[in-house]
Order: sequence, then C-alpha cells, then structure tokens
Amino acid sequence: MKGLTIFFLLIIATVLEAQNSYSKIVAISTIVDKTSGTITLKWDKIALASGYAIARKLRNDTSWTSIVTLTNNSISTYTDTISNQSVGYEYKIITLGSAIVASGYAYAAINLPPKHYTGKLILLIDSAYADYCSREISQYVLDIIKEGWTCKLQYVGRTTSVASVKQIIKTIYLQDPSNTKGVFILGHIAIPYSGDIYPDGHPNHAGAWPTDLCYADTSTLKWTDTSVNLTSASRPANRNILGDGKFDQWAITPYDVKLFVTRVDLFDMPAINNNDSLLTKNYLSKDHAYRSLQNIFRMRALVDDNFGYFSGEAFGQNGYRNGVNLLGKDSVLDGDYFTSMNAADKSCLWSFGCGSGSYTSAGGIGNTSDFQSQPVKSVFTMLFGSYFGDWDNTNNFLRAPLASNSSVLTNCWAGRPNWFFHAMGLGECIGFSAFAHVKTPELYVPTNYGSNFIHTELLGDPTLKMYVYEPPQNLVLTNVSSMTTKIAWSASIDTNVTGYYLYKTNALSNPFTLINANPVSTLSFIDSSVLPGNNIYMIRAVKPQSTISSGTFNNLSAGIIDSITSLVTLPVQLVGFTLINNDCNVNLEWVVAHEQNIRQYEVLFSTDGTQYTLLRKIDATNSASYRTTHNQVCVLYQGKTIYYKLKITDGNGSFVFSNIITAKINNTRNLSIYENPVNDYLTIKGLEKVGNIRVVNVNGEVLYKQNVYQESLKMNASFLTSGIYFLQYFNGGITTSLKFVKR
Repeated sequence: MKGLTIFFLLIIATVLEAQNSYSKIVAISTIVDKTSGTITLKWDKIALASGYAIARKLRNDTSWTSIVTLTNNSISTYTDTISNQSVGYEYKIITLGSAIVASGYAYAAINLPPKHYTGKLILLIDSAYADYCSREISQYVLDIIKEGWTCKLQYVGRTTSVASVKQIIKTIYLQDPSNTKGVFILGHIAIPYSGDIYPDGHPNHAGAWPTDLCYADTSTLKWTDTSVNLTSASRPANRNILGDGKFDQWAITPYDVKLFVTRVDLFDMPAINNNDSLLTKNYLSKDHAYRSLQNIFRMRALVDDNFGYFSGEAFGQNGYRNGVNLLGKDSVLDGDYFTSMNAADKSCLWSFGCGSGSYTSAGGIGNTSDFQSQPVKSVFTMLFGSYFGDWDNTNNFLRAPLASNSSVLTNCWAGRPNWFFHAMGLGECIGFSAFAHVKTPELYVPTNYGSNFIHTELLGDPTLKMYVYEPPQNLVLTNVSSMTTKIAWSASIDTNVTGYYLYKTNALSNPFTLINANPVSTLSFIDSSVLPGNNIYMIRAVKPQSTISSGTFNNLSAGIIDSITSLVTLPVQLVGFTLINNDCNVNLEWVVAHEQNIRQYEVLFSTDGTQYTLLRKIDATNSASYRTTHNQVCVLYQGKTIYYKLKITDGNGSFVFSNIITAKINNTRNLSIYENPVNDYLTIKGLEKVGNIRVVNVNGEVLYKQNVYQESLKMNASFLTSGIYFLQYFNGGITTSLKFVKR
C-alpha cells in the first residue's frame, strides 16, 4: 500500500512539474538535405503525449494538410520529401492524448530563393515631425528601399480624423493593391477605438480599446457607431457612447484585412521624456543602428515568466515557442528581464516578460521608467500583463521600450492572444507575421483568449528582419559609351557571401528591376541596356543562411545605391509609357512628341525582368500616341509580374530602350480549387455568390460555361481529357483565373 501511494505521488509530481509554460510547446529543429529533397523534423518528446499529429502548408495557404499521425510516443523525428525546393513549408506538430496540449511550428526550406522585391509600404508620418526628424525620416526611407521595399510617404496632421486617415490609406492601397503590403504609422496620428472588450479580464477596463486594425480593413461600412453604449469604464477613453466616434466592433473579419498596420506613437511618455519629437528621432536612430550593424545582438531569447501555467493559458509560451522556433532550444534562457539583458555581452535578440500589470508596470518585470534607467539590450520583445495592452495612455508600459534608450524596436501584448513569429526564420520581416496573425487567427494553436479581437497590434517598425549582415561597399558607376555603363563595387566583408545581384530603376519611388537572373561572383558588371536619362543602380550581396529550425534560405543584404546620367539621347521624346491592367488583358499606351525619322516601336515583355520577348512591332506613323494590348495574361501568367519596355528604332537602325513598367497578374480573390490535379469532379471554393465561370484550354478555347450563385461549387469535369486547363471566374467586372491539371 505504501509503495502504491508513493507511485501515485510520483505521478502527481510529474504532472505538476509538467504544468509550466514550456510544457505547452513542442521544441522543433530541422535538418534539410538538398540531394534527397527532404526536410527532417526533430523534436523533444513530450512525456504525457501518446503521439503527435503533423501537418504542413505553404505560407499563404489558409488551411493545414495533415501529412502523418504518429501514435508511438517514442518517435520524435519525421522526414518529409518535398517536390519543390524553391518554396518554404510551414509545419505544425501537436501532441495527442496529452493532459497538456502542446504545439510547435517551423517554417522550413531546403534552399529558398531570394526575395528581390518585398512590396510597397504606406508610411504615414505625423506632420509635427516633418522638420525636426527630416534627416532620420529620409534615412529610414532609404534603408527600406535598400532592402527591397518601395515607399509611399504621406504626412498627416494630428487633427486629421480617423475617417480621413482611413481614406488616405484606402486611396493609396487601391492604386496598387497587389503590391501594397502594409502601413507603418509613425507618430500621434488619429487612433481608432472600438468595441466593448476587456481581454485582460478586468471588468472596470471594459469598453473601447485602441485598434489600428480599423485601418487594415479598407472598407468603411462595416465600422459602425450605432449599438455599443458603455459608460462604466474607469478610464474615460474606454467609454464607448453612441455617436462618439468610437466604433461598435469587438472582433475583426479576417477576409476584410488587406494590410498589416503597425505603429510607433511615443506621445505622452513623460516618465521617459516629454518631447515626443525627440523620442521619435531617437527611435529612428536606433532603428538605423540595428540595420547598419552598429549594434550586434546575440542570437538568444530571454523569458521572464511571472505567471507560470496559469490554468493552462501559460502566457510564457510566447517567449518559449518563438525563441525555440527561431533560435533553437539551447538559445532560450530564463532570467530577469532587466538584469539579464543590461549589457552587450548579455544581449538577446528576442525577449519576453509577463506579470500582473497596471498601465505602467508588470509584476516581476518593472515599470515604465525602468526602461530609461536600465535599458535592455534586445530588439524584438513581447510583454504581457493587465491594463497596459490598452496602449494609448500616459507612460504606457507597452510603448515604454520603444520610447526609451533600450534598443528594443518592436513589442506586442503577447498572451491574449498568443503570437507566432516562426516565419521570420526564413528571412521574413516581422510585419508579415503580424499580418498572418490577424488574417488567419485560428491557424496557429493554442490561440488563447481574444484571438480575433480588435485590440491585436504590433508596435514598432514592420520591415525589420532577424538576419542582418554587411552589404557590399564603394559603388562606382562609369559611362563607357552612350548605351553602356560599367558598374564596380567592393565586396561585403561577410565571408559567406556567394555573389551579388544588380538592380536598376529610374526613380527611387519605383521598384528596382533585377538585371542579372543569377548572382555574379565578380565585383564588376557591364550594363549594355541603359535607360534614357537617370539610371539608379543597386547592388545586394547574397549568402546561404542556415538556421536551426528553418533550414536554408538565400539571404540578401541591404543594398548600396548610386546613380548616373546616361549619354543616350532618344530619337523621339517619350512623354509617357503607361499600362492599365484589367486582370485578363494588359492595355499599353505610350505618348510621344517630336517624332522624326522613327521607323518602329517594338513592345517587349518579360516574366523575370531579365529575358525579354517580342510582343508586337508597331510602325511609326507620326502619331501623338500608340496603343496595344497584351491579351489573355490572366490565363498565361497568373500570379506573375510582367515587365514591359519599348525598343525605339530610327531610320538609320539606331535604337534605345524606354523605362520599364510592370503589371502584377494576380488572383485577387481567395479563389481555390480543391484537389488539384483533378479527377472526375472539380471543387471550387471562394466564389462570391453571383458570377459565372468558364473552363478554357491552353489555346484559350472556352470548353464550359456556368452561372454561379453560391460560395462553392462542385463541377463534373469528367468530360475533360488529361492536360492543363484554366478556370476563369467573372464577377463584379473582375476576372480571376486559376490553372489546374486534369488527370
């Protein structure tokens, strides 16, 4: 009997010992093998688990595909053979039969290609900073351009209404929706409030909370102020009264989220400094210092968990899971938030702290003024506790690390809900993780309470990445002839660099076009197709970046940029070269003046920006403008970017090229085909109730038509022979096309 009692006590002790925040995670590492095309997942066995369920998806997929269920707890590895080494795969491992459900995530690839163009960022800046921070703002814009962004900068006054700010964002977004990825708000620009929520569990904190997610949704009708009428909140800003301009919505609709939206608002932080212009200047300076490697951070994560298991919510899992997923389990440390990161040799790239909170503190961590007097050496942090998740208040604790002398550049209220940053392991910027967090909140478990609430927000610069290294140096441009430029540079000091990519544009407001499809290992290059007028060149190094949990990706450095004026003189004045993309055809137009002795215009196109194909020859007719159409691009080039340029030839055979313009041929809906390749039936999801579909072959012949009035459709495809086909969906004047294979 005594032995039996001891046995049960040991079981209870084991269970109690397991009940901590770390017990909520599956610690995953990966081994990739390019020769065999395999990704092997390895993890620490969970003592109370009876097995593991493993699923996989592509980064932008909105659902998981189960790949294996392991019912033997002694197995702690799985090897996945993949068909495409040029994409990244997300993996999810969840325990089975465990008293404590644990999960782990990895974003892995064997040899992920470099991402040359990241997209367009809408940068809204408080006009109060226009003069005082002008140098730092210019530096920031140049920094993100060097990392593959284009930037649309807009100054906004502090008295501009929420509705007007929302319209500014919507207008810019609709000008280029396929490339515009997110919004970064810098300053005390109008803060939307919405809902009747208290995700920290305190009824006196119920009411409207700040929600920049209002700006992520480009619609306007769905944000109302007609139903919530709450006056009991202790903080006046949380009171939500009919007609007061604070919205009713407490949850977000993921379908409506089009952009990530992040903010750095350092207004009203007197515990650190009353001058928010100075604090913003300092934030931008430490942002540049991180990007330019003036400060180096150890690849470690620190966790200061003062809540523990907390009835299963285990808020500290945010620190452990993200730290392990990104840096490996041996690089995750327990310690005191301030004293463990107070020097360069104690720095941690990632950090997490949680404890019972107030607006200006977290128990066991510290208070707002501590960030000024004890600056921590970390870049990406997460903090959780009561009250301060509602961040728009005096000396707010969530904003404190961004405002202080600490090197911290991003922060989020991680715990309700949980946050998942594993995709940064393959070089993704933090803004895209924030976007996935609100766009697909139920994909990553456990979500914890508030997974789709309006309060979810990342504070900080959304373009930041984990893996930064030294760029090449000393770019020198030399005109060799009227159509030839020599480009030379000095090598990056990083010894793992394998080559260099070259890019060109005619204005920093336009995307750079890749010149060389494959990296060059030399330190010079001859460009024999210079643009008329100003040519801006950028050089970026590339190296294979290997990580513990994510395999290998081709990591691009920041670029070096310089410009040179071409000696080319156009034999005609090209006033403009533009296009209109109507989703299925691209209409091109160019306007000319002073056309003399011109023989012809050749319209060239490319899908990689390097190798161009002749689309059409058009004889010069002394017209003021010319037009042509690239037909059926929605069928032939779905999901690709098409590059266009003109070759202008005079009567003597001399020729020059125009500037390059691009069209993104996008699937603008969440349209999907289930089970592709297709057998006898074609299941279509993501329809918008009213429209019509067509099935066409590779020659553009229409083989099937049908009107649709529902969101999904199962179509008999048995009449199709084996081969490649395209599903075209017409709705609201927009055509969407998807390729599928019939077995």
